[in-house]
Amino acid sequence: MPMTIEEAQTFELKNFVEAYRKEVKAFQGHSFQSCVEHIIERGKAEIKRQVETARKTTEKNAITSLLKMHNVTTVQEAQALLAKLQSQTAKS
Repeated sequence: MPMTIEEAQTFELKNFVEAYRKEVKAFQGHSFQSCVEHIIERGKAEIKRQVETARKTTEKNAITSLLKMHNVTTVQEAQALLAKLQSQTAKS
């Protein structure tokens, strides 16, 4: 009888934990369930980092695209922003 999806996933996780138990301190001396929870938490954290990086990259690309459309370099934009800030500070 073939394994169910859940059995196959459990088998895969057990093999993973056993393969890295000696090298990953979070696995040493902990139950299989604790190791699985650690894997899930690390996976969630990695996905969050990837999403944040993708968002920042998208924002940076959009800004760069707008600057190119208006033939403005990032140095020119920085100078314009600095001048605007100095103007606002002088008014205060």
